[in-house]
Amino acid sequence: MASRLGLPLIIQCLIDFGCELNSITNSGDTSVMICAKYKQEECLKVLAKAGAYFGLVNIAGQSKSSNTSAFLPLMFVAQVGDTEALKTVIESGEFDLDYQDDSGFSAVVLTALKGRVESFRLLNNVIHCHWFL
Repeated sequence: MASRLGLPLIIQCLIDFGCELNSITNSGDTSVMICAKYKQEECLKVLAKAGAYFGLVNIAGQSKSSNTSAFLPLMFVAQVGDTEALKTVIESGEFDLDYQDDSGFSAVVLTALKGRVESFRLLNNVIHCHWFL
């Protein structure tokens, strides 16, 4: 309910008291899916920082990380400019850092367009390091 209503402080309290980050509703949705559906950016940042898993699938077979037309956490967090949340998403290893949206923009380009300097630096450093692996 806190995810749907956009209550990040409540979500943080629940996390602090040991609430299961990846618990699911009767329809199989997680807090991440609910935040994405209702466009609750602040709540999603709290969940990302806490290490919520973005790849779970609900009973309809939908995943907010695999259905890129609906939502892609990497692109979302890059645009928001929350560097800690972006680090968490990158460290999950679930997302292609070179992915481009329908406009041909990658996460690093979106950070530049939005003026998210620290997020741009982080993505640029990670991508640069991957080229040498």
